[in-house]
Amino acid sequence: MKKLIEMKTTQADGHHDFIYKDGKKAAISDDGVVFCYLTKSGMLKASEYPDIAGSAFGKFVVTDEVTEKDGKPCIGGKAYDIWGIGENYVLISNKGDKFYISSNADGSKVDHPNQRGDYFAYTLLHEIYSMLK
Repeated sequence: MKKLIEMKTTQADGHHDFIYKDGKKAAISDDGVVFCYLTKSGMLKASEYPDIAGSAFGKFVVTDEVTEKDGKPCIGGKAYDIWGIGENYVLISNKGDKFYISSNADGSKVDHPNQRGDYFAYTLLHEIYSMLK
């Protein structure tokens, strides 16, 4: 599930993973959704809190297909850096390194033999980034 939300928010002062119920400390249950958003530099970030995601540009994607790790989208336990997208690639570094997810316009195909397992993850992150553009 991926859903685009346009809502400008203000970032809260703090977030806590516990609440006090009947005088006892209880963990807040994880709802399983992550809020993906773009930073001013164009990097795709993820957060468990909608106020953080909406405070940047007021536009974020709610999804349960990825998780969050150190503020980055995480798929299968691996955090991914996405700095931008093109028609058939994602930028995986701020230096402009590309990971191609489909054939080029002329029909040629670029293969990444050491990263074939990341193809699904980069394709999914390309979809999320394109929703935010």
